[in-house]
Amino acid sequence: MSRYDENLSYIFDALSEDDRQLQIIEESAELIVAICKMIRARKGTNPTPVTTKQARAMMLEESADVAVSMEASATYTDAQEINRIKLEKAERWVNRIKETNRDEV
Repeated sequence: MSRYDENLSYIFDALSEDDRQLQIIEESAELIVAICKMIRARKGTNPTPVTTKQARAMMLEESADVAVSMEASATYTDAQEINRIKLEKAERWVNRIKETNRDEV
């Protein structure tokens, strides 16, 4: 087992399901804010003191926080199901993009 997996296992065992889910909510909210800052920094139409480089770093950091909190909350069976669903979602998204591109031609 990797150190990362050991850490996830420790978190899973140490915290209640409610506490793990609250962490997901908190980290998700922080990711939303970071994405908003990224868009604001990139567009420049609604000024922010954060540079695009800083906003990108914040977005990556919060993305990692969301991923860790999600992974720490999932059992092995959950993770397998999540991976199956992720594939379906990615394929659906690709198909929507292809359909839109085909309609525009």
